[in-house]
Amino acid sequence: MSDWFKEWFASKEYLDVYSHRDEYDASKIVDLILKKTMVNHDALILDAACGSGRHTLLLTEKGFNVTSFDLSRQLLGIAKKEFSDGGLEHKLILADLRNIFFKVQFDIILNLFTSFGYFNEDTENFIFFDNSRSFLKKDGLIIFDYFNSYFIKENFEPVSEKSINGKKIIERRFIEGDTIIKLVDIITNKTTKNFTERVKLYSDKYLLEKFSALGFETKYMFGDYSGNSFNAAQSKRLILFLRLK
Repeated sequence: MSDWFKEWFASKEYLDVYSHRDEYDASKIVDLILKKTMVNHDALILDAACGSGRHTLLLTEKGFNVTSFDLSRQLLGIAKKEFSDGGLEHKLILADLRNIFFKVQFDIILNLFTSFGYFNEDTENFIFFDNSRSFLKKDGLIIFDYFNSYFIKENFEPVSEKSINGKKIIERRFIEGDTIIKLVDIITNKTTKNFTERVKLYSDKYLLEKFSALGFETKYMFGDYSGNSFNAAQSKRLILFLRLK
């Protein structure tokens, strides 16, 4: 199976499709994290699969020491420009979730906005968390932000259309086995580009069991960025605050 995410996240069109995921979403979960962890400014934070750096930028602006990495040069380039425009220093690394290690240990490791489930095999999807035990402080936390797969199965739109920046975007969604697949067509008056997303649908029960088997326990479990309790039937998100047992 091809690494669809390399092409998709490297494209200029990715941010058009997800333009609705704005600074408001990012600020909400950052506020939730800071409220629940009470982390101080001496803490070391890792933003894993940081994308265009929305969360990293907000935390850096608040004075936190953040190291971030992503597989997409395109998205990291956008993040670097944001830091440069704001006159901020950055620690942005080009790296793959499956093959990154650190000699330092972090107080908080972030994995936000469903930056998870892209690989066909469970081993690949969970290897970062398995490896992270060596670079997470004993009393540190992993913040894991994923969609609620039950809600997705019951409520996804098979087809949607929108127009952004002169581009018509058609998204077709379907479930194949344990994976939700989205086919994205981006149409202008000159070209049509086609992309694919594939994300594994892990249940909340399975994730809790898997993280437990990897040596983590759940400190908090939320269903949205406002910090409301997780409800399997109604919550759109599954947000876990994990710590080492």
